[in-house]
Amino acid sequence: MNILYCVPALYNPGGMERILTEKVNYLANLEGYNLFVFTTDQDNRPLYFKLDDRVTVHHSNLNFNQYFSCNFLEKYLGTKKLLRLYEQQLQAYIKKNSIDLIVSLGGKELEFLHRMKTNSAKICELHFSIDIRKQFILSRGNSPLYKLIGNYRRWQMIQQTKKLDQLVVLTKEDEEKLKLTHQNVTQIYNFSPLAPTVKAPLNQKKIVAVGKLDPQKGFDLLIEACRFIKNWDGWILEIYGQGPDEEQLRSKISFYELEKHIFLKGVTRKVEEVYHSASFYVLSSRFEGFPMVLLEAISFGLPIVSFDCATGPNEVIVNDDCGILVDDGNTEKLGEAIQRMISSREEREWKSERAFQKSKLFSKDEIMKQWTDLFESLVKN
Repeated sequence: MNILYCVPALYNPGGMERILTEKVNYLANLEGYNLFVFTTDQDNRPLYFKLDDRVTVHHSNLNFNQYFSCNFLEKYLGTKKLLRLYEQQLQAYIKKNSIDLIVSLGGKELEFLHRMKTNSAKICELHFSIDIRKQFILSRGNSPLYKLIGNYRRWQMIQQTKKLDQLVVLTKEDEEKLKLTHQNVTQIYNFSPLAPTVKAPLNQKKIVAVGKLDPQKGFDLLIEACRFIKNWDGWILEIYGQGPDEEQLRSKISFYELEKHIFLKGVTRKVEEVYHSASFYVLSSRFEGFPMVLLEAISFGLPIVSFDCATGPNEVIVNDDCGILVDDGNTEKLGEAIQRMISSREEREWKSERAFQKSKLFSKDEIMKQWTDLFESLVKN
């Protein structure tokens, strides 16, 4: 079976990039599977995570990102031109390599994949909520015009994905919502790419958060939440990642006089050591798909403090078992929950045990069996 994954790029150290690499490498080691990856915006940058040598990679370097900061008209015309070129290149690549199944990770190919003439089965693997386009637009502005454009882009994405052979979402919540508009939706969780055999000892006064420093991850909200921590008792918060909001976050840390407590640590390739040295994890995202970082954290037995954002956290933390969920966007409640976790070693320890046990539900072999069953059913049909 020849499977083609379409993805914007693989130079970022993000959760989607990590899980895609893990999936492709897993499938490349199965008999009868040939794996191909087609990128649009790699732009000659090196891969962050290593792909198996048996995976065939094509970088088109179309670079849709070049229009990111342009005005509306320039962006529209430039993107439309690149989309025509992308469709031509992808069609030729599919034909040349006799692709049986195409997996889109929600990139620009979604604009035309549903109408592309090919015998290949077509899947969209959605790593974010179906509202991702709307959420992204509203993160840049909240005027009536932004809301109108956001609602249109959401409607457009529904129309594009309902015409594919399969839409795969990460959470039960998304699956239930999309059953109202889609006949082709199914749900498969991500797995944790990390599989430690022992949990973190929880013996350091350290809280960690990992992610791109951008509005989606909400680290500005996390810093604001830390204003409500009355007694740090020697604890520190380390935030790992890089991104466009770094200077803004540094200014906010300084403004609230939290320099002794919060540290921006940049990107690390030793994320296992980060988790192992922590005593709990905090997630402050404005929205997610199914947060990879939570799976990574619980695989080390780290208790979680998280916003109940859309979507995913409430399918990992159930009935306060392995963490604390607080109202979405409520920074005061988030700060109080962090304070509660700091103050109770007993709670950290029993939540840690439950987190470590729950992580077994998201094992790689279990999740990948669901994927291969899906692939086989689509190609046979």
